[in-house]
Amino acid sequence: MSAAFRRATEALWGWLENAAALALALMAALVIYQVGARYLLDSPPSWTEELARYCQVWLVLLAAPVCVRRGMHLAVDLLTPRLPLRLAAVIRVGILTLVGVFGLTLALHAVPLLGVAALQTSPSLGVSMVWPYLALPLSGLLIALAAAARAAAGQGGDQTS
Repeated sequence: MSAAFRRATEALWGWLENAAALALALMAALVIYQVGARYLLDSPPSWTEELARYCQVWLVLLAAPVCVRRGMHLAVDLLTPRLPLRLAAVIRVGILTLVGVFGLTLALHAVPLLGVAALQTSPSLGVSMVWPYLALPLSGLLIALAAAARAAAGQGGDQTS
């Protein structure tokens, strides 16, 4: 792998982590503002709940590929520690392959939803529903790429960055 490709890859994953952190911060600020407005002003703005919900969707779907890349996804590891190292590695790569197939399936099945979403607008914000739905194919593709990179490197479910 070339140094330029490695730098570009690291920049992409750094951007994803920062975008997920920004979505979390914005979601928290929106919820705090909404609760404060409800109790102090007795009139919460309707758009805060909707935008907080979209931030949560983007947060989860941006953080999922990062977690796959780091080997931080949820796992019950009862069998592989008892197996020979090579067999355990083969099983882990097989699981990563399934995760990658899931990511590609998510991406491919989410793309047609964008056409339907383009015909709709969100009730409170009035923005195209493409924006919330765009997180699905993007996340699926990035999950597949992260799983493929880990599988190609022979990394299993252990936590590495």
